[in-house]
Amino acid sequence: MHYYKFNIADWSLSTGHLDLEEEAIYFRLINHYYDTQAPIPLETDSVFRRLRLASQEKAISVLSEFFVKTDKGWKHNRCEKVLKEYRKTAKKNKVNGAKGGRPSNRVASSITQTEPSGLPNESQINPNYELITKNHKPLTNINTGRMARPNLQQVCEEFDGKIANSVNEAESFLNHYESNGWKVGKNPMKSWKHAVTNWITRSKSNATGQSRYKTKSQLADDAAIEALRGL
Repeated sequence: MHYYKFNIADWSLSTGHLDLEEEAIYFRLINHYYDTQAPIPLETDSVFRRLRLASQEKAISVLSEFFVKTDKGWKHNRCEKVLKEYRKTAKKNKVNGAKGGRPSNRVASSITQTEPSGLPNESQINPNYELITKNHKPLTNINTGRMARPNLQQVCEEFDGKIANSVNEAESFLNHYESNGWKVGKNPMKSWKHAVTNWITRSKSNATGQSRYKTKSQLADDAAIEALRGL
């Protein structure tokens, strides 16, 4: 499972007491949970090594606080709920596919009236939508002519390994462009990955003192403008 909804307000509320490293550990454990669609194994050393968690002491502390130890591994209630809905939706789509397509309008309308599950249902996606499962790449809005906005996981992956404090930089990048509607001036942004590249370049330049008189907001605007020029 390579897609899930990320509620920034809920995340901030539940992780406000963690330091940056602890929050990054929690974020990687959650992503691993969804990626494997299974609880964190009881034998945690291999997982910590795979996720590159340097501080095992902090990793164990985060695991004990947010996950529940069971015979089948460390379970996370929210993840289990989302995965249950995901499997239910996948099974329903498989049945519909065997019947030759989507359900009738009457059936589809009843789906939209159920309690929100945290996963997009058929009324929230376009007719060409395909359920994202293992080995799928993220789908983008290639037919709309508009840039598909990234989520925090995608931005973190783009920053990872390219700059110090990559999680913090990714959050700053995402918050900045969420607040201005992903625009460069009055024009919609066309490539957020170009903007990330220029954000990183400007941040590194700022760290060496070459752009010390510019604010982070100015750096962000410069990065976005250069990204737009590069298209």
